[in-house]
Amino acid sequence: MKTIFNLLAFVLIPLLAKGQSQDLTTDVFSNVSNLSYTTYNAENQITSETFYRVTSSFNTLTGKKIMLLADVKPLEDPSHSTYNYLEQDSQCMTLGIKNILPGYMFDAYSNMQLNIESGTFEIPVDFYPGQHLPDAQLTISLRVVPIVHTLEYTLKNRHFTKREVLNTSAGTFECFVVESITHITPQSDEDGRLKQWIAPGIGLVKQMHYTKNGEMTGLTLLTGINTSETNSGFVQN
Repeated sequence: MKTIFNLLAFVLIPLLAKGQSQDLTTDVFSNVSNLSYTTYNAENQITSETFYRVTSSFNTLTGKKIMLLADVKPLEDPSHSTYNYLEQDSQCMTLGIKNILPGYMFDAYSNMQLNIESGTFEIPVDFYPGQHLPDAQLTISLRVVPIVHTLEYTLKNRHFTKREVLNTSAGTFECFVVESITHITPQSDEDGRLKQWIAPGIGLVKQMHYTKNGEMTGLTLLTGINTSETNSGFVQN
């Protein structure tokens, strides 16, 4: 049985728009009690399912913070459930969830605990097609007790390409599409390509990773909002 993927990443998505920029100002998780993501490999096989449940919501000095309890299937031990969060203020939305890494990693490291130790994705306040964003880097630990390996996951040449309406089983979302070049060391010397669809008030809706030759290696998709675990595709072992 595959182990839980315990990983955490932080996505920084500014929300304040002006002039000709796109407006991301939306009440974070308005009327949302839970949501779920499904990850697929290149053969369109499900490699993981993650169910996030809102456990608390409170005001901060600058905005609002949502705490999420994440359960991942396949799941060997319910005690491996972890807390994630989503935070929003007048300047940005910070999204910390388990589903930011490329989908193929859920399959390639299914026998390990994956943890994203640090790293941020920063997107400027003003969005316009062709806008280039700063590089981002994540430090990932791969743990099989007592051994721990470390990977560096870098996103280069990040840029906002367009707005796009995306239909999923969770609903219809108007998204901002961000593309980047990925590089993972010491796993591989080859670059890949990442495409992300991000919706105001929700965060990540879809993510696809490709090799440098354009072959899809993994897909992450928002597949449920305000559904039960059973209805959103989870099967108890």
